[in-house]
Amino acid sequence: KLLPREQVSSAEYYSIAIALQASNNMGGAIDFLRLAIKNADNMNDEVASLRGHADTLFLTGQQEEGRVEYQKALGIFSKYKGYNDYTQKSTNVWTELAWAISEANIGNLNLANQHVTNAESIISTLFPGPGVELLKKQTAQVKSMLASGTPSGIPTPLPTPLPTPQ
Repeated sequence: KLLPREQVSSAEYYSIAIALQASNNMGGAIDFLRLAIKNADNMNDEVASLRGHADTLFLTGQQEEGRVEYQKALGIFSKYKGYNDYTQKSTNVWTELAWAISEANIGNLNLANQHVTNAESIISTLFPGPGVELLKKQTAQVKSMLASGTPSGIPTPLPTPLPTPQ
């Protein structure tokens, strides 16, 4: 916290936040996730930080604030232009799945299932390919876990790294 912001990357703030969350220091995690968001200078860092912040807010009983952060993540491409259709849509699928898991982990299965449906809808607009098959499998896995009735503690899916726009 004492270092000048320009000497710490968003990814470094994010890493500290994850360590604090693992140590059950949620307040500290939220502080460092906010720093990660402020310091993000690219889409990948910012969307990951927004999702992490949203999930941590859910974990601390601040669901409405978490939903706002997930909505910001879904709107990331209004700030970062030039990404292709697949990158934009796959990023939003990952956000919808993360949001579904956050909702499920607090018992909101109807909202969780709606976010899975949103992910499926986005996927249906993509051209077939290996990346689309991965998205379908991840979405099916989340859907299956929700249907099992034991959603608590579902880990958030980790997306593959996204390409930089050209």
